[in-house]
Amino acid sequence: MNALSEALSKLSLLKSIDLHFRGCQEITDKGLKSLGEALRTFISLESLNLHFPDCHQITDKGFKSICEHVKTLGSLKSILLDFSRCQNITNEGLKDLCEGLKRLNSLQSIRLNLIACKYITDEGLKILSESLKTVNSLQSIELEFSSCELLTDDGLKDLFKTFKVLGSLKSIQLSMSEYLFFFNSGSMICD
Repeated sequence: MNALSEALSKLSLLKSIDLHFRGCQEITDKGLKSLGEALRTFISLESLNLHFPDCHQITDKGFKSICEHVKTLGSLKSILLDFSRCQNITNEGLKDLCEGLKRLNSLQSIRLNLIACKYITDEGLKILSESLKTVNSLQSIELEFSSCELLTDDGLKDLFKTFKVLGSLKSIQLSMSEYLFFFNSGSMICD
């Protein structure tokens, strides 16, 4: 991961980054820290897609390393973070992400995949909801929380309250264990 971080840091004018590391069991928080440090050099970055599903050594500490540096990407318009089945991500990690989101004034699209992150609770969704309210430029939200067994209807209520106040929002996709919601320019589909 250090070699990748070093290579990326020399490409500071990139507009888009899309990295996939599915099931890489040797990726740790230390690797995410290096990647996070490299990210802050991308002054023109508009799209960031990071996929780390099934990387079981990643914890809140590594997630925080990414989030701390994402907040410095002032031109970022789209972010996808896939940490599905990274079971050591908790509400604390989600809180760190939310702190970073508050500073992204150009952000139009967020996709967050935390499927089967078993320590995410309604409190985490409440923190996320409050943070999303501050991102006035958001047009599209995709949230994946299937198999997060500690989530309840209360967490859903917080998200729906937030969706109502986001005036620029055009599309929402929300997936939680038994619920799948799509909103697109005022219409709603529930499965």
